[in-house]
Amino acid sequence: MYISVELAKKHLNINPSFTADDDYIAMIIEAAEQAVLETCNLNDIDELEGNGTIPSPVIFATLLLIGDMYSNRQTNAFTTVNKIPTFKFLLANFIKYNDENLEG
Repeated sequence: MYISVELAKKHLNINPSFTADDDYIAMIIEAAEQAVLETCNLNDIDELEGNGTIPSPVIFATLLLIGDMYSNRQTNAFTTVNKIPTFKFLLANFIKYNDENLEG
């Protein structure tokens, strides 16, 4: 995980001493990080690292998705990850295109 539970809790405005949701937050982090990889057509986050660090737009896009999943614990029928404009905007420069992506 490149997003720690502590960073996610800070983003979610959760008091660090509240630990009841820590396991749940860790599951959300894992799902959000996987969604970022899939959106960028990557197999591993190491493909994004430059100078040993994850680009801040990738971190922030992941945090946005974590916040959305934590706040909306039920299926949202009207939006998907690909339709969250800020999420897609932040990741636009990191998407790896191949022939399958260009076929439409």
